[in-house]
Amino acid sequence: MSKAMIKTTARDGRGLLEPLDAAYEDMERFFNDRLRRLQLPHWGVGEGRNFASLDIGEVGDEIVVELDAPGVKREDIDISLFDNALRIKGKREFRKEEKNKTHHRVEREYGEFDRRVALPCEVDADRVHAALRDGVLTIKLPKSARAKENERKIEVHT
Repeated sequence: MSKAMIKTTARDGRGLLEPLDAAYEDMERFFNDRLRRLQLPHWGVGEGRNFASLDIGEVGDEIVVELDAPGVKREDIDISLFDNALRIKGKREFRKEEKNKTHHRVEREYGEFDRRVALPCEVDADRVHAALRDGVLTIKLPKSARAKENERKIEVHT
């Protein structure tokens, strides 16, 4: 049962299930930490750390990938194409502790991430463009001429 489903079952909306919400968050964090340590390859889902969430869409004749990369430096990102797939690797360094500062809670993810996603069509690797702005990495992958030629419109009949 998802956290959203648990919250919507409360009748008076005053947080009757707050203890369950806290337990749910603890269990989610526990299992996510254990799965991360396995570092299994998950095509389209991610590998290693999960702080680099991404969206894949299509705009005109381009595949557009947007990856959340808050605090990641441009020089710490490596992008590659292979076998009609995209691989994005990077890392976010942990900020060194300041003197006289004690952390009471650290929830932000640090370390390396490695995202691999299958692309929905063949792309023109020579025209790929990537830009990092405001913590979001945007990669524009133009469809290849062959991919555009092979695209067919299918008529829907009633």
